Amino acid sequence: MNSIILICGNKNSGKTAFLKDFINTITLKKDILIAGFLAEGIYNGEHKTGFNLVNIQSRDKKLICTDQPVKGWEKTGRFYFNPDGLLFGKKILTNLTKLTKLVIIDEYGPLELSGGGWDHEILQLLPKNKPTIMMTVRVEILSDVIQKYSGHEIHVYNINQHKTSAIIQEIEKIIL
Repeated sequence: MNSIILICGNKNSGKTAFLKDFINTITLKKDILIAGFLAEGIYNGEHKTGFNLVNIQSRDKKLICTDQPVKGWEKTGRFYFNPDGLLFGKKILTNLTKLTKLVIIDEYGPLELSGGGWDHEILQLLPKNKPTIMMTVRVEILSDVIQKYSGHEIHVYNINQHKTSAIIQEIEKIIL
């Protein structure tokens, strides 16, 4: 059975910043192969206008969504999703090596809950002997995500309720 680690918090609570700290801390301590992507916010002043998807291994970036309407892009919430950005994320999740120990997905949202986004790729990662999956999830959909993956070993950490260092120590016990 796979372990799924859910890093939850409110909107703009620092889930991506937590992942960056986690990656830096873990890679300094251990030689562990981590793959996946981070969703880095794009800002116009203090207003978040979209996200770039950043490949954790190569640091390549691709626009995943914007708050500006684009013909042919699917709208979920207030953002329009770039089909090329979705393909970029899907390729990251399907081109893992057998040595990958941890896959980070920032973030799992309503698009995936409805069967879109990287839902299919995540389901392909769930059979036995696959890497541990760590996903960021907003608190408001956490119970739905837990229900969807109820047949797997799920660990939930709320970054608003625990210190980063304590969460990292707990996660180390799961993945190392």
